[in-house]
Amino acid sequence: MSVNRALGVRALRASRVLDLAIGRIGKKQTRAFSGRSAVMVDASSVSISQGEDQETVLAQASELVDHGKWQLCNDGKVLERGFKFKTFKTTWEFMNNVAEECKKAKHHPEWSNVYNKAHIRWTTHNPEGLSGKDTTMAKFCDEAAKKLNELDVAPEECRLRSTGKVEAGDCCTPKKTAA
Repeated sequence: MSVNRALGVRALRASRVLDLAIGRIGKKQTRAFSGRSAVMVDASSVSISQGEDQETVLAQASELVDHGKWQLCNDGKVLERGFKFKTFKTTWEFMNNVAEECKKAKHHPEWSNVYNKAHIRWTTHNPEGLSGKDTTMAKFCDEAAKKLNELDVAPEECRLRSTGKVEAGDCCTPKKTAA
């Protein structure tokens, strides 16, 4: 069994345990779109940052994953997605637009770029997990990509490793000031 399939089975089992606990057995939550059926995001599949409004972040993440192109990874702490544009210049314009919004939001992604493709991961490092900033910035990325006529991209075309280590550096750690 592949690693991705094993992780999916594990997530499905966790979802079934939650269903049992709240009495939803027989009412599996699925949604059909694009000719396929996908398990909808639920509270057990998302690791939300401490201090965040759980319901709001869950609803926003659900919208991005269930009805969009984003995926949850790293135990539900990360939203990630690939983007593809016609040219390198357009891809760079997209990244500049995202960078400007990042400055306003005081929140940055992990990302990579190869020619006309970009891959973006949103997570909050401190406190660790998914936050409203992540979901807001993911939605901004979708809107910015649409304005630049984003092309369809296959998931394997531009990826960071979904199970890879999430790196933060010292971006989310309070800076020490000299006394």
